[in-house]
Amino acid sequence: MEGLPLLLYKLANVNYEDEKSCYSQIAFALADFHLPSMTEEDYENLNEEQQNIFKKQNLRVERTLRSLIFPALRNRFLPSSELEEYIKELTSTAKAFKHFGRC
Repeated sequence: MEGLPLLLYKLANVNYEDEKSCYSQIAFALADFHLPSMTEEDYENLNEEQQNIFKKQNLRVERTLRSLIFPALRNRFLPSSELEEYIKELTSTAKAFKHFGRC
């Protein structure tokens, strides 16, 4: 969760007026947020107990994002009238399943 303020900062500073730049900046912000907080080499240098603690922390962060943060953004985010015209729903799980569910 320590990376969440930086993610929100980066998303707040995205150029939402240029479509190509907007998508690129959002993608980079999300990718940077989801990067592991340590390298594989650092992880391998931890003892077993430290590795278990790290795994538990990562699971807790993932659960928090999936069950609290993302649903809250999806359900309660109200863009200003200036931003409203630039924000569009690209897809949803239901639409994707309807399209790809038969594959």
